[in-house]
Amino acid sequence: FSDAMNHTKREAEYFEALVFFSDAATIEERKNYFERMMACRESKARLINKSSYEYYTQWYYSAIRALLSFFPFDGTDFASLANRLSPPVKIEQAKKAIEVLLKLGMIQQNRNGFYEPCDQIITTGLIRNNKQSHVLSIIDFQKKFLTLASEAYGRYTDRQMDMSSITLSVSQATRRLIKEEAAAFRKKVLSLAENDTHPECVYQLNCQLFPLTDPGKDE
Repeated sequence: FSDAMNHTKREAEYFEALVFFSDAATIEERKNYFERMMACRESKARLINKSSYEYYTQWYYSAIRALLSFFPFDGTDFASLANRLSPPVKIEQAKKAIEVLLKLGMIQQNRNGFYEPCDQIITTGLIRNNKQSHVLSIIDFQKKFLTLASEAYGRYTDRQMDMSSITLSVSQATRRLIKEEAAAFRKKVLSLAENDTHPECVYQLNCQLFPLTDPGKDE
């Protein structure tokens, strides 16, 4: 039926999930197919442009922006703002973060005088490893979060985090399929975050897929 309707790949995936959702016999099945449908939707996440590369020069800029979605901050108690992060940052760093976020138009003051994000979700989009300055800033930003991820083992309990590793051998074709599935998963996570109206904590989710042997040349 999707072929006859000339659906795109995403439309076909959405339609398939919709059919299975309608026919699901259990609540768990309906929940699973509903989440698949949400993952097929276009995310409202704001795509960062090249001129906003300063946002990625420090990991705590993004953390504070996300924190302001539920932490009431009116621009006075920078000590509380700085100490709310884990690991905490210096008061001067928290002040600089607010300054940068305001300059880039990523936060604003609401009618009650509290700062809040202008966009609920922000994404870099697909990053390709090249030598452009804004890309290098994002790569350095991601490397800082990898360091924080390694430090998390000594900072949090098993119930507060989720860490796993998989080492597997696949063909180039399967690798491309895995990347597509990872992209769909990221969209699903964005959708879940966008629809969460009562955030309580800032989390960082990193997804990595890289070769441990020579991958050869891509087509």
